[in-house]
Amino acid sequence: MPLLPAPDILNEFEGGKFALSNLAAKRARQIKDGAPPMVRVDSNNPLTIALTEIAQGKVKAKFPPEQPPAIAEEVGTELAEAVPQLGLLL
Repeated sequence: MPLLPAPDILNEFEGGKFALSNLAAKRARQIKDGAPPMVRVDSNNPLTIALTEIAQGKVKAKFPPEQPPAIAEEVGTELAEAVPQLGLLL
């Protein structure tokens, strides 16, 4: 069994390298604090275990849904209300 997951798998992480490093660090902390590993690895290093779990899809990041900025909606509404008052045509 290899010690580390293939770098190609981790390079394709959907959230990018920053999200991957945060996820791996958080999971490694959980393992260090006593959480049971979800994979069998020939290493006792919590970070190695965490990266293997991520590469095998056992641990996934949760990203917040993207939302349009509220300010753009407010400006659009105000503009739509102001146009008739100014006598402009769009």
